[in-house]
Amino acid sequence: MNAMAWLLVSLVAGLVITWLVRNASRRLGLVAHPGAIVPQHREPVASTGGIAIALTVLLVTIAGQYADGEGLALIAPRVWIPASLFLILGVIDDIRPLHAVAKIALQSVAAISAVALGLRWHLTGVEPVDIAISIAWFVLLVNAFNVTDVCDGLVGGLAVIMLAFAGARAPMSWVMLVTIGAVLGFLVFNRPPASIFLGDGGSHLLGFIVGAGLLPHTPADASVSWKHAAAAAIACGVVLLEVVLLVYSRRRTGIPWWRGSPHHFSLRLQARGLSRITIDVVAWSVAVVLCVIAWFVPRIPDRMAITVTLAVALALTATGRLLMRWDTRR
Repeated sequence: MNAMAWLLVSLVAGLVITWLVRNASRRLGLVAHPGAIVPQHREPVASTGGIAIALTVLLVTIAGQYADGEGLALIAPRVWIPASLFLILGVIDDIRPLHAVAKIALQSVAAISAVALGLRWHLTGVEPVDIAISIAWFVLLVNAFNVTDVCDGLVGGLAVIMLAFAGARAPMSWVMLVTIGAVLGFLVFNRPPASIFLGDGGSHLLGFIVGAGLLPHTPADASVSWKHAAAAAIACGVVLLEVVLLVYSRRRTGIPWWRGSPHHFSLRLQARGLSRITIDVVAWSVAVVLCVIAWFVPRIPDRMAITVTLAVALALTATGRLLMRWDTRR
């Protein structure tokens, strides 16, 4: 079958598997309970969306192996080993929340496994520096997806957009293709009002897959232009803005940067009066615009690329300053 057929298969499988996982989670008590931070979260909701997405990718991949003899061969150990580690770590954190230090340490271990298996940036030509950058990249992206996931449907839609952008830069890999389908199926149940959440397992899994997908497809010994890194950062602009906004807001109000608080951009927009679906559409639209800009950055002269990158950074900074005016306590 061709790529579009497998995308459709993955979407349908995602629908069925998410429905089954959601119902099983309710019976087993694997749910997120209401808290003070997220106002619309008023009753227990299944928190195992990451498991549903992972099962979908796994089963569609096995089906691909039997149908085309390619499925399993197209998922290299350097992808599924760290992806599994991030998923398991997130699920553990959903069941029994980890201390911030322990969580980051375990995320770093999973990131180190990815780098050791060949998923890394080659930016400086200095191996220790490139290794450190690569580990930081995965840890940053995983946490960015994690903290952004406080609005129904938001992170799933952002992941689809970023994975589509990553796939457009090079031949669409099997992992990105079936993950897009799985997430689209999941979003049917995660749209506002959600009946199942990604959970930390899902945000960790998607953050890693997006981070891996945005790495340049170049030989291991080839250096990568800074413009590829700039393009990857621009494509992730929405979730990176969330990280900066949270850290700044929490430090400004005397809250430790790792502790939960209602300073998320989506909650600020809700305080402004926007509905959850409107927030999703706005954030997804911004992500599409950023990905279009990111597409051109590696293809334009250096001076123009610097100008575009700085313009995006200034625009996101201005957006953050505007969001800071909207108090989530209203």
